[in-house]
Amino acid sequence: TALTTLSDTNVSLTIDSSGTATIPFIYDDAGSLTVTASYTGSSGLDSGLSLTGTSSAIVVAPASFQISGIPAAPLMAGVAFNAAVTAMNGCATPAATTNFGRESTATNVLITSTNPQPALGNATAISKTLVAGGASSVFTAGAASTSLTWNEVGTIDLKADSTAYLGSALNITGTQAAVGRFKPAYFDMQGWPPG
Repeated sequence: TALTTLSDTNVSLTIDSSGTATIPFIYDDAGSLTVTASYTGSSGLDSGLSLTGTSSAIVVAPASFQISGIPAAPLMAGVAFNAAVTAMNGCATPAATTNFGRESTATNVLITSTNPQPALGNATAISKTLVAGGASSVFTAGAASTSLTWNEVGTIDLKADSTAYLGSALNITGTQAAVGRFKPAYFDMQGWPPG
């Protein structure tokens, strides 16, 4: 049985010959936590026995970022558009990790554009940093909205990345493919009328 709640849960363990047992658990949010295990004997040789142990800090990162909330195509080249970034768990039915952005230590989430189609053209790739956690966090309940601009026609992919969550080796990423199509804002006609 896996530990799935923050409250007291009885878990059956198999202790190996070295006196070690593995405790499987699922935590569906993000952050740093500890797990405390205790055993109280009730009869026979275990009567009066009381054991307690607490783990070191366990860092649980979001499984991915979801990029959503982008207006329906067509979008206009050079005109700002909104996008939402949500930190998601990896449960069978994924949900937002609402603790993401409440950490005391700030984490950077980098939003970039990739795979411009048909080409990069006259645009500069999108590169924008959102802060999660700390005093400057822009994330609420695991989500943040941002304004982005793409200065060319066609489509782009958007990517959200964060590395070394809470100082761990855990990285978080997410993509949204084929954002757009972006169309020209207008046509500029020069040299008219002829002659």
